Formats: sequence, structure tokens, C-alpha cells
Amino acid sequence: MNLRPLRCWLVRLFSVFHRKQREQEFAEELASHLAFHMEDNLRAGMSPEEARRQALIKLGGVALTQERYREQRGLPMLETLIQDLRFGLRMLHKNPGFSLVAILTLALGIGANTAIFSVVNAVLLKPLPYPEPGQLAQLRIVRSGKPDTVIGSTAFVQVKAQSQSLARIAAYSGGDMTLTGAGAAEGVVAGAVTADFFPLLGVLPALGRNFTQEEDTPNGPKAAILGHGLWQSRFGGDLNVLGRTVTLNEQSYTVVGILPARFQYPEPGRRNKASH
Repeated sequence: MNLRPLRCWLVRLFSVFHRKQREQEFAEELASHLAFHMEDNLRAGMSPEEARRQALIKLGGVALTQERYREQRGLPMLETLIQDLRFGLRMLHKNPGFSLVAILTLALGIGANTAIFSVVNAVLLKPLPYPEPGQLAQLRIVRSGKPDTVIGSTAFVQVKAQSQSLARIAAYSGGDMTLTGAGAAEGVVAGAVTADFFPLLGVLPALGRNFTQEEDTPNGPKAAILGHGLWQSRFGGDLNVLGRTVTLNEQSYTVVGILPARFQYPEPGRRNKASH
């Protein structure tokens, strides 16, 4: 492995923080070479002025030589940035009022950009944590001049019956519910889903099973799949919870499955979840 390029970059980076010492040493070396050339020219019979002029010509100009040396031994862009920062700090120190306005403006700008990037990253850049996320789509009702609205139960039934291009279609309706029947009452985030919801997302229960088609009917048995966080906090990770009855909003549901820990829907920031 050739470490020479890395060593050169480290030397140049080190030189940035010792610029004065570096330039002083180079100026002394340049002055020494200039004196030698002048001495040679004086021995050749030139006048002192002509000897110095010829020596400067031979060296290529002191200022130009120093500038080339800075570019070769340092990092010009980094040095310029440091100089600009120092100048900016001096100006801010001289004008406290302006400094406060500038800092507030920067804070607002950075905050706004951070918020925008967070939204863009979550919505556009970061893929959904499900298999083949590019094939997932959310159906909404679009009306001219009105905000988009979600599809109601009647429209969902019609779309599902008439759809020919969708591999699967499922519905979700979320909200807060009260869990009782296993200790003190507790508020949880719950979601009513159709039987195809978890298969559509490519999610398999960590324990138990998914909803059956019979449970997906209005008059069918009421079943619940517990979120992993709720299973741990409320039931202590008890494997015998399957088949037990829990009460959500005063209605009894049979626990048929436990969701995997990695699955978080619809609000990743909230742990207690129940799906039914």
C-alpha cells in the first residue's frame, strides 16, 4: 500500500496550522538564495542594482515564488476559509447588534432547512421499511378545489371489487382506544385493518397468525394482533397471551398474534399499539 499521497496530505494539513513558521522559514531560505545569486552577479562585474535585478529574475520573482510555495505546501481553500471566518468573527465582535440579528437569521435558516430536509428525507429519500416499497401506493379521493380525503368504507368495498390492476388492497383506520381486561385500564394507539393489510406490507406476525377472512367480516369473530411494545409492557412478553381475551373500548377481542418488534405503524414514536 502506497502511503506517500496520504503522508503528503497530512504534511499539507499540518502546514495550515503552522503557516507563519512555515512562511518565515521559506522567506529566510529564499533570502539566502537571493544573496548567493547576487554575490555571483557582483563577482561577474554587475552593479549592485543590476545584480539584484538579475537574481530576482533567476528566482522567478519573490512574490510569485512564495505564492507557488503556499499552493504546493498548504491547502489554499482551507486557508482562505479560515481567513474568512476570522474576518467574520472580528466584524461580529465589533457590531454586537448586527451579530445578534445574524445569529438569529442563521438559526432560523438552519432550522427551516433541517425541518424541510427531514420531511423530504422521510417522504422521498428514505424508502418505506417494507418489501418492494416502490410498489406500494396510498389511495385517496381527489376533488377539484378541495383537500384530498381518505377513502371511506363504502368506496373501499367498491374499489376492491372493481380493481383489476392492484395485486392487493387493504384498509386501515387508526385512533386511540382504551385497553382493559388485563390489569388497569390503559390508553393505546390502535388500528382497525382488513385481513390483507399485513400481507400487503409483507409483514408476518412474530407469534401467532394473521387475521382470517372470516374475521374480516362485519359480523365475524373479533380478533386482535398486539404490537410488540404493548405485548412486552402490558403482558411481560408472555407466550401464553395467544388465545386470551382483551377488551378494547368495552368490546372483547381474542389475541391471535404478536407483531414483530421492527414493525411500527402508523406512528413510530409511540410504543403501545394494538391492531384488530
